Amino acid sequence: MPAFPEARCVVLAPDSLADTLRVAIREPVDLSHAPVPATEAERFVFAPFYETLVRLDCDGRMEPGLAAQWIRVEDDGRHWRFTLRDNATFWDGTPVTAEDVVAAWAGHADLPAESVLALDARTLSVVLTRPDTAPRRLADPRLAIARPGAPGELPLGTGPYAVAAWSTLQLEARPQNRAGPLLGFALASGADLRDLLDQGIDLVLTDDPETLRYAGSREAFDVVPLPWAWTYVLAGDLPLQPVESANAWGLRDAVRADVRWAEPPFWWTEAPRCRGAGAESHYQTPGMARTIAYVNIDPVARDIAERLAAVAGRDADPAGPGSLRALGLSPAEFADALKANRALAFVTALPRRSYDTCLDLPAGTVIPLLDARNSIVARRRAVRLEVEWDGTPRLVRP
Repeated sequence: MPAFPEARCVVLAPDSLADTLRVAIREPVDLSHAPVPATEAERFVFAPFYETLVRLDCDGRMEPGLAAQWIRVEDDGRHWRFTLRDNATFWDGTPVTAEDVVAAWAGHADLPAESVLALDARTLSVVLTRPDTAPRRLADPRLAIARPGAPGELPLGTGPYAVAAWSTLQLEARPQNRAGPLLGFALASGADLRDLLDQGIDLVLTDDPETLRYAGSREAFDVVPLPWAWTYVLAGDLPLQPVESANAWGLRDAVRADVRWAEPPFWWTEAPRCRGAGAESHYQTPGMARTIAYVNIDPVARDIAERLAAVAGRDADPAGPGSLRALGLSPAEFADALKANRALAFVTALPRRSYDTCLDLPAGTVIPLLDARNSIVARRRAVRLEVEWDGTPRLVRP
């Protein structure tokens, strides 16, 4: 097994690599979200194509990303200067400039900075909204740098891979600048991943217990559980009888995924309330007052919301069962509804490690329900993988 500079973060490290790596994703992936991922699966798929200024390894150490260097220019912990790497280009070969970063972040709702200024072609000045000993919040995948592509095309990224062809069902990619396997992603939502493994897929990111059991019984595959990356929580005023645990609501049996009861510590129990989070007022638009909202591309959140709607309607509502309903919203619609409290309650996945608690913490009471994780199923001697700080797997090239 070869040596790696971040050996503790590496979860798969074969001596040789396949020339082409075929990857299947069970969870829905919406390429129109690029470069800003809405789910863990989208974080994994987008990572080879889009970079942040810096990244964090599995231990939280800052690593170069699009920026090769950074320094704190004042002692207040807010003023930082970044130097972009000198060979950084977009997929079309155009050099990346500091002005491109400014443009990519212009109007970004999740940006933890109050000002971003290009000092020259490769130097960027960033003033954070809050002091920090290191600008770790800028490693958040939601802050990946991209430039708009041609009409109907994906945004241009700066990562080690470039998109060669794509559709709603598949994505093909080629390495940039140096050697590496060709990548092919099968966006296989709804497919039986066991069949895909038999058909030659090399790597699967999945939380499906049946697929994991099947792959674990085959000598051709390694099965690597990833860290517990997400905690599904209930936020809002759902009328449920107090219980000692989520088990009384039957949630675990309702979810077809690799989950466990939520286990502390939870960072949000000590997190500051920011940007108005925690407001007590509740405003529901017509038709939303009896709704438990969730993101419609998240099947675990759907299963939880549907179960909670049934339990709350049965146990606590005078109108009887069926008076509450689970409603799937697009990621953008869900974010707007959560910010404005436009539903009775919300089921959402909070990362167990947060880049910025101000952005991740919903308003009001937060009840932990289930922890969730994916696993990697990899054909042996096919792929190198390491794990990022937030638990997302990352392809490692030679």
